[in-house]
Amino acid sequence: MRWLAVSWILLCSAAARAEHWPVHGYTTADGLANDRVDRGARDGLGYLWFATLDGVSRFDGHRFESFGVHDGLPSSVTHDVLTARDGTIWVATDGGLAWLDPRARGTRLRFHAVATAAAIALAEDGDGRLWVGTVRGLVEIVGGAAIARPVGVALGRATILAIAPDPVDRSLWLGTWHGLVHRRGDGSAALYPFAGDGVFDDRVFALCLDRERRLWLGHVDRRVLAIPLGERFPVAPGGALWPADGPGWLHHVPNGWGRRAILEDSHGAIWIGTTGELSRYDGGFHGLAAAGVSDRAATPLVEDVDGNLWIGSDARGLQRIASRGLVAYDHGDGLDDTAVRGFAEAHGQLHVLTEGAPRPLHRLDGKRFAGVTPRLPDDVAMQAWTQGQTIAIDRDDRWWYPTAEGIAHYPRVARIEDLATTLPDFFRIRDGRPQLPERRRPARHQHQHRAQPRAQHLRQAARPHQVRGRGQGAQGRHPALMGRRSAAAVRRVAERR
Repeated sequence: MRWLAVSWILLCSAAARAEHWPVHGYTTADGLANDRVDRGARDGLGYLWFATLDGVSRFDGHRFESFGVHDGLPSSVTHDVLTARDGTIWVATDGGLAWLDPRARGTRLRFHAVATAAAIALAEDGDGRLWVGTVRGLVEIVGGAAIARPVGVALGRATILAIAPDPVDRSLWLGTWHGLVHRRGDGSAALYPFAGDGVFDDRVFALCLDRERRLWLGHVDRRVLAIPLGERFPVAPGGALWPADGPGWLHHVPNGWGRRAILEDSHGAIWIGTTGELSRYDGGFHGLAAAGVSDRAATPLVEDVDGNLWIGSDARGLQRIASRGLVAYDHGDGLDDTAVRGFAEAHGQLHVLTEGAPRPLHRLDGKRFAGVTPRLPDDVAMQAWTQGQTIAIDRDDRWWYPTAEGIAHYPRVARIEDLATTLPDFFRIRDGRPQLPERRRPARHQHQHRAQPRAQHLRQAARPHQVRGRGQGAQGRHPALMGRRSAAAVRRVAERR
């Protein structure tokens, strides 16, 4: 018997809490420009663009192509990349801004520089206006030229670290060294310190406005906050955001310092990068440091056309988390043991038979496994059966359950948990031949001819029995004979007697 961890097909990104995903890594050995990757974007052709410490890399699904200073970038140190509605690729670098038209013809694509201060963050609003956060403040690109726009409040340090446009009121939410700034459509603004304790470093590193119009903020000091936006912002200008609270607010303290990315995927899950772990919110916060993803400054970057999530890092390149594939489950997901005997599926639910006690039978409820110990006759002590056996559910939705002394056949139950209190019929196995259920065996004096009834019972037990379930390797056989003699062999034994 091979010792296995249970694996199943992941149909969407929301799955069990302790899941271990199929993850594939890419580094400079695969053509990536640099192993530090801060931001990512997907263009209209499905290509992925990544901002690294040594230029920009484009991935076409098979290989990377990298661009640097010799391709028109004003600096090789890049901080952000964005695909505009018109298809133009924009890159924020230490030397200013640059753009590229991926549809241009020629042997080699080339970037074109736009003079700005060192650019940090990029965003396009609902009207198609391009905004740039620089070390000197806010810039708007108009007709290909950079126009400085006042932030609207006095900032001791002018750097704009993150930008989240709000399409409802055409305003901008800005992450700064001094907290959160709300710049309204008319140019007026309000400052909201995050910590509110007068610290110099009150950086809001990351911003994301999700589909439910919650504003997500990632703070430098291990804090993540989500605030529902309504007609009025729930905090007065100048009021601290943390530890303030209100209806629908979400507070999270991740295991690591904040990174510059919060991403909402196509399923509505929120991904949060920190220096210690990757976190996800899908109705609850889950730290995913042990899920097969690098725990060194994991930064959610972009979702590709196949729904795969791409994660950046400080020094380990990229990781692609597959949206479909085999996913491993273990004790952290509710399994009492990871040595798996078999599978069965009924009414869209997966059931697993494991090796160990106390609960060998498990059902996957969508996020976790729930275990149960089926009831057996008092004189049956051993749960486990022989190698290669499995569970099965027949056409009447009745369970067949293997043990070391025979097989249990349960009446139909509403829930798998009911097996713990339901007494089954029980088939003994002696010399490879099933006998009548213990509770239904007739007395010997009722048989006028002993040999004939015995052979008849064996024939009945050996008739093909249609069962459902995956992995049993014995479709169409009576469960009591799985892994033993074939039905024909049993008939021949009966006839000889």
